[in-house]
Amino acid sequence: MISSVYLSGTLEEVTEPGLRYVAIDSSFPDASGQLQTHHIPVVCSRKGCLFLTAKQGSKVVLKGRLETRDNIGLVIVLEMDEVFDFTSSSTCHREHI
Repeated sequence: MISSVYLSGTLEEVTEPGLRYVAIDSSFPDASGQLQTHHIPVVCSRKGCLFLTAKQGSKVVLKGRLETRDNIGLVIVLEMDEVFDFTSSSTCHREHI
């Protein structure tokens, strides 16, 4: 069975080699009326992966597949990403893995 996952969010810091979390804000408030932020683990095993080297706080749109890792649980394995850095002159970088 093949799975495809599409995410858009904000890059958080790289927590370990090949692993980075993406912060995703929920679209709807919870029972208390607050919007929740979810922290989704995304892995990329390719050396020099743009997703891992992009600036923390950059916006990202990515495509990946679901896998289970022993030490983390459910993760997204990165297949394609587009990083938007609105603080520099080059605002968009696309990478197919």
